[in-house]
Amino acid sequence: MLARNTSLCLVAAIVSGSLATAAFAAGQGLSDRIALYEPSSDAAARVGELTSQVARAGQIPAALFGLFVARGRARTGNCDFTGALSDFDRAVRIKPVSQPLSAEFYIGRGDAHLRLEERGDALADYDAALAMRLNVDDEAHVHQMRGYIRTDQGEETLAIAEFTRVILLKPDFADAYWLRAVSYENLKDYASALADYDRLAKLRPDDWTGWSQTCWGHAYWNSGLLEGLRACDTALSLNPGDPNTLDGRGFINLRLGRFAEAIADYDAALRQEAHLPGSLFLRGVAKLRLGDRAGAKLDFAAAERLEPEVAARFSGYGIAP
Repeated sequence: MLARNTSLCLVAAIVSGSLATAAFAAGQGLSDRIALYEPSSDAAARVGELTSQVARAGQIPAALFGLFVARGRARTGNCDFTGALSDFDRAVRIKPVSQPLSAEFYIGRGDAHLRLEERGDALADYDAALAMRLNVDDEAHVHQMRGYIRTDQGEETLAIAEFTRVILLKPDFADAYWLRAVSYENLKDYASALADYDRLAKLRPDDWTGWSQTCWGHAYWNSGLLEGLRACDTALSLNPGDPNTLDGRGFINLRLGRFAEAIADYDAALRQEAHLPGSLFLRGVAKLRLGDRAGAKLDFAAAERLEPEVAARFSGYGIAP
């Protein structure tokens, strides 16, 4: 278990609305799919309000149970995870023997455990919640969080099953396609990943991240390159100068034999972010194709300093000097 963090809040990236794009690359786990955010703006006030209600409730167990559960969930939103778990413990102690634990309790406690990366405890709580009658939003949330845990444990096939369940429950939930796509990437099933990124882009046409991932998918899969190029251009029209998208468009231009255009894209990407071993390596390949051996040698050396296995990585995609 990681050290418990009470200053920053681990909140699912999808809750914030827009996705932070990552390169179309394998190996992404919980830390890549969960973003760091400050506490939500109203969380502290909600905790304070519930604390006042707890004080006014006296010693009425049924009322206190619900209040402790609600405050535990509010404390999770306020990034006070240990405080949240304390409230869930108090809810268990105070509830009448005849009163069962609620789905809200299990989901809330599971979320607090997940934010603390206590995966086994989180899964146990989510399993208990799924044994109950849940509404669509709660059931989708539980499967989504279980998917985070499965992929972080390297169980990508199980993660895909979880994210697929989210999609079945909420077919237009764009982020579920992104989550499942990353799992497909980690299994090197790029065709399925690309299909999910394409769906993400169509569901969020004004969000550059989906288009950028589609751009990268076509580059890596080496298929539908002109369609991929259009996706790159769309992403860059929405987020000009993004180095990841420029990197992807450079790769597609390289695949298409447009070596000068590829070099221009890599130049632009490297102006934004100098430490991109893939951009350096592929720019070197493009320079070599145009006969610039000296320039290629410099790029290959710089790329290898940043990532010694960069040549081996791209050989897997059919690219060699």
